[in-house]
Amino acid sequence: MWTSGHAYFTLKDRQAQIRCVLFRNNLRYLRFKPQDGAAVIARGSVEVRAERGEYQLLVSGMEPQGLGRLYEMFAELKEKLRGEGLSTRRASGLCPCFRGASGS
Repeated sequence: MWTSGHAYFTLKDRQAQIRCVLFRNNLRYLRFKPQDGAAVIARGSVEVRAERGEYQLLVSGMEPQGLGRLYEMFAELKEKLRGEGLSTRRASGLCPCFRGASGS
C-alpha cells in the first residue's frame, strides 16, 4: 500500500501476469486482507498504459478464490455466535416451555 492509500500489485498465473491498482475508495470495501501468493478473483476494467505499452487492471472488487463469499459469511456468523455462547450443544436444545408438548 502506498501513502496515497491505493494498492498496487501484480496478478499472476502460470502463463501470464497483469499489473493492477486498487484505489482506496474500493480498497475499503474489501472483506479480507489479501496476502502474497493468495488465489483471488478480481473484477475491474482494463486500462491501456500507452507510455509503456502495457495493460493495467483497475480493480473494483476482489475476493478470495475458493469456497466463496457465502461460506465465509456463514463461518463469520458461526464464530460470532460461538463467541456469544449461542452455538453450544446446551444452547441448541428445545425451549423448556415446549418440552413434552405435542400438537393436536
